[in-house]
Amino acid sequence: MIAYSYGPGCKGLVCTLILSRKGVKLGIVRGSELPDPKQLLEGSGKVHRFVQLNAPADLKHAPA
Repeated sequence: MIAYSYGPGCKGLVCTLILSRKGVKLGIVRGSELPDPKQLLEGSGKVHRFVQLNAPADLKHAPA
């Protein structure tokens, strides 16, 4: 896991990258509070959500 933050500790955390054999999960801190009209965010956590990226083409387009 790689985490990006603007300060020390969890309070400054912005996002995470979780690498696996299936692809990459881009984790969004407080993603549960964001509007998501295209239903791009996955997960059932109370705070965090993620976007699953399985192929480079996933970065170029969002599902309809």
